[in-house]
Amino acid sequence: MDFEIDIKAALKQQVPLSMLREIVHQYKQHGGTQKNAYSTLEKIRQEYSEDPCEDLLLDLMDFVAGFCSAEQKIWDETLIT
Repeated sequence: MDFEIDIKAALKQQVPLSMLREIVHQYKQHGGTQKNAYSTLEKIRQEYSEDPCEDLLLDLMDFVAGFCSAEQKIWDETLIT
């Protein structure tokens, strides 16, 4: 699994936020870390800063970091960036 490629492909296909969350869940299940997921999403966000999908990335980053409701968190810990 190449997390960055998978996220970019999903954004290109304009998938909904729920499907992006699923990609992050799969990444986690394959041993991906919260910190690496967040930094990869931040890198992608910078590339898409002029794109409407930037808002999706920001929401996804909140789920990764834990700045959301408990049921939306992907990791139990809150990431301090």
